[in-house]
Amino acid sequence: MFPVEGTYQVWLDFSATGLSGEALVKTLGEAGFGASPGSWFDSEASGFARMNFAVPKEDIEAAFRRLKDVLTAPVAAQPQPTDTESDKTRSCC
Repeated sequence: MFPVEGTYQVWLDFSATGLSGEALVKTLGEAGFGASPGSWFDSEASGFARMNFAVPKEDIEAAFRRLKDVLTAPVAAQPQPTDTESDKTRSCC
């Protein structure tokens, strides 16, 4: 890791969650977490996501709370998207 001098984007490492590729995209979508999957940028980055921090601090905090809720929910409790819901994955950046 390198000290940051200034940026509005950050790469998030999801490798500890075991999520990558489509599973990561699905999880980010379920959480309404506005991040672009790393696989959009490089096939070697499928366990990462890029997030834009050029938003109010409260929005970032809310996004991470939603992501935490999805990641810590029991598997049976996680919502299963329908065909139309799977197209609603929010992303930015």
